[in-house]
Amino acid sequence: MKKKIAASLLSSFLLLTACGTQETKVEETSTSGSSEVTDNKEETKMVTFNGLADPHTMEVEMDGEIKSIQFNPDILDQIEEMEEGKEYQLKVKENEKGQIELVEIMK
Repeated sequence: MKKKIAASLLSSFLLLTACGTQETKVEETSTSGSSEVTDNKEETKMVTFNGLADPHTMEVEMDGEIKSIQFNPDILDQIEEMEEGKEYQLKVKENEKGQIELVEIMK
């Protein structure tokens, strides 16, 4: 009987210890993830404009891949003047959600 109680207590202890370790690892991951969020480097990219996906998203070919770029709807008129299939130089950055945002259309 004593062996069963000791085994039960040991199992409970190990289970609780494992949970505490896992939480610590999650906190460390969250902390390191937040430092990546604050690094919003702007980059200048040559893109081929493919068209609008919606009133605040354009589709482009960038670095050999099709990408969506978010933009402020206030500049929709300027985006609508862009020609499909034409190359443009854009200044972009990645936001905290991992989306690419338009900073500026370079002239």
